[in-house]
Amino acid sequence: PAPTQLPEGADTRPGPPPLRINVLGPITIEGLPPDVGSHISRRSTELLVYLALRGRATGPELNEALWHGQRIDNQTRNSLVYRTRQRLGADVLPVVGPDGIYRLGPNVTCDWIEFQALVHRGLTAGPDGLNGLQAALDLVRDRPLLGIRDRDYTWAEYDIQHMTSAIADVAHVTAQLQSDRGAHRVAIEAAAKGLLADPISGILHEDAIC
Repeated sequence: PAPTQLPEGADTRPGPPPLRINVLGPITIEGLPPDVGSHISRRSTELLVYLALRGRATGPELNEALWHGQRIDNQTRNSLVYRTRQRLGADVLPVVGPDGIYRLGPNVTCDWIEFQALVHRGLTAGPDGLNGLQAALDLVRDRPLLGIRDRDYTWAEYDIQHMTSAIADVAHVTAQLQSDRGAHRVAIEAAAKGLLADPISGILHEDAIC
């Protein structure tokens, strides 16, 4: 068949790369627009991480999380959201609709969400799911949200604990499965990856010296 013809004058330039929010270690954001460089403000970063981990939020929920329960007016929150949207684009932080819910754009990704999807597929695939579990561990760079300041991300305490526990569990299961198939070096590497997130895990220390 003949190749599809683009309309005359159509923009054939590739679109901006999708934004990727990484929290399985120090917080990093990939795919920032070139004019933004490699840095956005701490508050904008926290806003993006909050929405990446929560999926959605009301205005009052953002107020409570980002301003530590302080009473603020809506303009303070709106200014932060507007500045973030101006720098990153409405495809990253869409304009709030009639429901008043804040969300990230559908093309924004997060390593924690990917980790959970890989683990789910790995665990439901039985013995064939080992590659998925290993791929999930490959996303782990260090302790979740490593390096945040004391007054930042106070809302994320449960998230950090949950991520840490999940990583340790997956690392243990992966180490056991790899050991059972005779891949002892890979098993030790899996345990070591889990210890990055949970360095005091006794069971992972046992796995690491199997």
